[in-house]
Amino acid sequence: MRNADEIYDELLVLRCQCGDADALAKLVARWHPRLLGFAIRVLGEQHIAEDVVQSSWVDVVRRINTVNDPKSIRPWLFRIVANKCKDKIRKRSKQRKHERPGEADQVPDPSLDQLESQSRRSDQISQLRQKMKSLDDGQCEVLRMHYLEELPIDAIAQRLSLPPGTVKSRLHHARQRLKQSLSGDES
Repeated sequence: MRNADEIYDELLVLRCQCGDADALAKLVARWHPRLLGFAIRVLGEQHIAEDVVQSSWVDVVRRINTVNDPKSIRPWLFRIVANKCKDKIRKRSKQRKHERPGEADQVPDPSLDQLESQSRRSDQISQLRQKMKSLDDGQCEVLRMHYLEELPIDAIAQRLSLPPGTVKSRLHHARQRLKQSLSGDES
């Protein structure tokens, strides 16, 4: 059973598709803080995350009419931001690879430590994503929904048409497999 917030989001999507600018402003007001929080967790820096989310909203405005099922607005929004975050991480990684040795020493950068920290975090995220590919689809999906979309067990169960116990079991087994896989790399 859907709650009032989900129904309201669906109504806003339908109104946006009809060209209602007020509905778009309300959708942005409702979702921007959550999407920004997600991007900050992924990217590690607020100003970069703000740029990514702003760019994501441009895509949302351009593509809102492609949403066939207004019930899917939450995962659709998070998927756009997640893809933009991936692009940003890839772009930063490519820039670092093409940097000549010693180039960073020539231009003082007060945020060098921050960038190195983000790079390590990006590498860890990439490693985690690679390990997630070894999971079966059901486990990977519940991990994504629970941690990236921040959905509670009941919402995941409802979306996947599964009992909550099955979702908990998949989540538990996925965590265990990831833990084993990651600890195996450290030895």
